[in-house]
Amino acid sequence: MGDIGINVPGLVAQLVCFFLLFGLLTVVLYKPVRRMLDERAARIKESMEQTEQIKEQMAKTEEQVKEQLGAARREGQDILAQAAQMGERLKEEARGEARQEAEVIVARARTEIRCREGGQRDTGSGEASPPYRGGTGAGSRGEGLMRGVAKKEG
Repeated sequence: MGDIGINVPGLVAQLVCFFLLFGLLTVVLYKPVRRMLDERAARIKESMEQTEQIKEQMAKTEEQVKEQLGAARREGQDILAQAAQMGERLKEEARGEARQEAEVIVARARTEIRCREGGQRDTGSGEASPPYRGGTGAGSRGEGLMRGVAKKEG
């Protein structure tokens, strides 16, 4: 090979040095760098999986919050409806009590009027008999009403 200008012992020495350097770099540099890159890829993959899990948890939590808010709204509306029903019931009860009291007052007034009419006929003097108090004393609820009724008829 000397004819083409190739130095065989120099070529062999360069090939040996190249493979020694290649082997040394593979062991010392390539494998640690490769291991570090694999570890980094594994950490990135793990982080991505954790991110997906967190997103799923957030979606579930948001759904639960929406359900709880809906339940709270429904419960609030039920409470408002019950309060409105209770208010209506109390209003009706108050109206019923007012009607009963009005009926009692009207009945007392009629009784008083009858008593006065009967008393005026019996006395014959033309004087009005004293007002009927109904056993409740002065200041009873029906007293003003009874006087008004008596004035209209008298």
